[in-house]
Amino acid sequence: MKRAGPLKRGEPLKRSGSLKRTSGLDRSNRKSRTSSLRAKPLDPAEADYRRLVREAVFRRDGYRCRLAGVDGAGDCAFGLTPHHVLKSKHGGAYDESNLVALCAHHNDEIEANADLAALARRLGLVRRSSEKSADPS
Repeated sequence: MKRAGPLKRGEPLKRSGSLKRTSGLDRSNRKSRTSSLRAKPLDPAEADYRRLVREAVFRRDGYRCRLAGVDGAGDCAFGLTPHHVLKSKHGGAYDESNLVALCAHHNDEIEANADLAALARRLGLVRRSSEKSADPS
């Protein structure tokens, strides 16, 4: 788009051509991608069970992140969260034998940082479904 002169302050930017969407970009009939990713609410009995398991895992791990003070892991940040050693989508249960306490920072970084994931795997804090079971405690 060519302009006759410089844009003046407060002058609206004019566009040439139509701003209509083409049929290939129309997503009005599609479901929101995040709607299927939202967690379904737990029934009260399951929520109570998970609260008790989470508390038992934190107590077992001394209310500390399992990667706190480990060389190469970096500093801890934010609160504790239960981390699945074997992911639930690979058959890992929500019980003490499959959970460890990690700070929220390390829990996220294990997913995003390959070096930290390898370190956690060596420490037994991450397990692939093909690997033998080992108790993280």
